Amino acid sequence: MTSKHLEIDQILQGKVDTIAFGGEGILKTEFGVVFVPFCLPDEEIEIKITAVKKKYAKGQILRILNPSEKRIEGKCPHFMKCGGCQLQHSEYTYQVQLKKRFLKDCLERIALQKKLPEIIVTESPKNFAYRKRIEWSLHKDKESKVCVGTYRSLEKNRPSFKVESCPIFLESNDFIVFLQKELESLPLPEKVRSRLRIIQHSPKSFTLLFHFKAFFRGFESWAEKLSESNDYRLNICFSSPEMKGEINPWKKQYKFGEFSFSFSPFGFVQNNFEASEKLYSELRDILKEKNKLYGLDLFSGVGISSLFLSSLSKKITSVERSRHCCEEAEKNNAINKIENVKVCCEDVYEFAKNNSFKPFDWVLLNPPREGVRQPLLEKLKEVKKVIYVSCNPSTLSRDIKILCEEGGFRLSSIRLFDLFPQTTHLETLIVLKR
Repeated sequence: MTSKHLEIDQILQGKVDTIAFGGEGILKTEFGVVFVPFCLPDEEIEIKITAVKKKYAKGQILRILNPSEKRIEGKCPHFMKCGGCQLQHSEYTYQVQLKKRFLKDCLERIALQKKLPEIIVTESPKNFAYRKRIEWSLHKDKESKVCVGTYRSLEKNRPSFKVESCPIFLESNDFIVFLQKELESLPLPEKVRSRLRIIQHSPKSFTLLFHFKAFFRGFESWAEKLSESNDYRLNICFSSPEMKGEINPWKKQYKFGEFSFSFSPFGFVQNNFEASEKLYSELRDILKEKNKLYGLDLFSGVGISSLFLSSLSKKITSVERSRHCCEEAEKNNAINKIENVKVCCEDVYEFAKNNSFKPFDWVLLNPPREGVRQPLLEKLKEVKKVIYVSCNPSTLSRDIKILCEEGGFRLSSIRLFDLFPQTTHLETLIVLKR
């Protein structure tokens, strides 16, 4: 049954059946399926229809008639407004149960894996104040005041608002209050939306990376004045289609596990250090019982996985398309005196097209959210073991289906890591063998 009989602003009551990946509750009504955010399974709710599509509808909660025992009060004053968190209304342990359910559903429904290995779950050591970076959107309103909002909220055409705190980023609001005040004098041109990435190094040390669609006069003098702050140590950077640079640049390294990494404001930075360390330690445990092997690390970024696996391998070939990431990977190898990792700056699919995988004992995949394309999946038939790290259960499951049905692989182990508490995002580490 479709939602063709539903109308905008129609009021309905019903019981939440389950939660879909993405965090919206599924309400099955006599008129069809309605997706409703910020509810939990088995809750009885009253909703108002906000959008009607061909096969489903969207709604918002008006009242919770019978709340779940897992429901709690969201910690952030902007929860349900900014779009960054989807699960703050749930107890943390139940959040992780929901994510495990998301993953299991995808693997059974999309990958068609009916007999799954046990899904081993690793919770985040910290539920709040775990993020190392966040992103804001900046623009001027009709009164020429600089408005600061979350980037995701503007993606969904929600109005921007003044960010007063972000408990998944910082324990204290002091820096946010300080930065909000300073941004009021930013000489941002009218009708120009910009993005600001904030990276925390310590409670008193931050990098601010501004992304502009077009560079404008006055920014550098404003940034130089801000960098002279006595309250915080600030590394201020900017990028635009025309140029990029740093105000008051400073070199910095950071520790991750037992390794040191070169910090680049324009590159990748782990968001949840404590939880990510657990993932990379588990990755190493997968290979620790084996003799020294030859490995292939695809979509390798700045080379974190290769570093963690270097002591267990004779040689690792690390393939990454981004030249900037490859340069950072080379720096990281040098810093840590790693000599058995070869960095190849090449498109992964071109590398697969031009090279045999038969010399490698294992292949590690860590693709973007869209997953792996068919030619590379076909190429993986040349190896016996594939280790797949994914942030998207749907594309992961699609690729597993192909590898199992066409490549002769079987699922050996499944590990879920909660790198992003309070959100529906999850990281999965899968081992496939044949």
